[in-house]
This record gives sequence, C-alpha cells and structure tokens, in this order.
Amino acid sequence: MKRRQKWALGLGIAAAVLGAAWRAVAWWLPTDEELAARLAAAAEERLGVKVTIGSAHWALLPRPIVVVNDFRTQQAQPVVIGQLTAHLKVVRTLLDRKPVFERVGIGGAVFPRNSVRAFHGTRVRASPIRVTATACCWNASSFAT
Repeated sequence: MKRRQKWALGLGIAAAVLGAAWRAVAWWLPTDEELAARLAAAAEERLGVKVTIGSAHWALLPRPIVVVNDFRTQQAQPVVIGQLTAHLKVVRTLLDRKPVFERVGIGGAVFPRNSVRAFHGTRVRASPIRVTATACCWNASSFAT
C-alpha cells in the first residue's frame, strides 16, 4: 500500500469511529422532552410540591450545559424561575456519576416567602454549597416577598 492510501484508510477509520461514538452519545442522552420530565419529577420529589417546566435543553458543545425555561411550582403564590442555566463540570460528573455544576445562573426569578416555606421535600445528603460571586448570578430586584 502506498503512503497516501494508508493515510486515507486511517482517516476513514477515525471518522467512522468518531461518527459511531457521536451516535452512541446522542442515543444515550435524553431528548429535551425527556429531560424536562425527569427534571420536573426530581424537583417534585425533592421539594414536595407539584412542579412544571416549560422547556429544557441540553448541549454538549462547546461546553456541557443544561438550560431550563419557565420553572414553576403549583402553589397559590408560585415560585417562578424564568431561566436557569447550569454549566456542568465534565470530569467530576463522569467520576462521581452525578451531575456536578461549575456555575448556575438564574434569570427572572420570583421566590415568594410563604411558598418557599411550604417546601417539605426529602433531605438529601450532599456537600454544602459554596456560593461565590461567580458561582451564582441573579437579579436581586426580582425577588418577591
């Protein structure tokens, strides 16, 4: 075989392997509708109140991200989050097999005091959350009392 043919064969095999890996990842990851249903079910279990999610979207490139739009609790005064954006830490998520977030951004949120007090969800053993100026971003004027 000539050198050019070896390169072409190698590139063809590499492209086939990458294509197969991409298809496997796309098959394994949930669709946007499945993601929204899973997130709503998990939030209902943890918070103890009915939750609706307008839409949810995830993307792997350029960095893994999950975006949730129109998060609402079903209460007299609902907790509303217009948009929640979570950036995943890839290595920690893969090692721990649990999502570990590098940064979470919240936009257009309303947290009525009485509604938040009504949460009676399950306790989860987790490490304490460390909030820094770069770890959490929100608009303080959007909080309701």
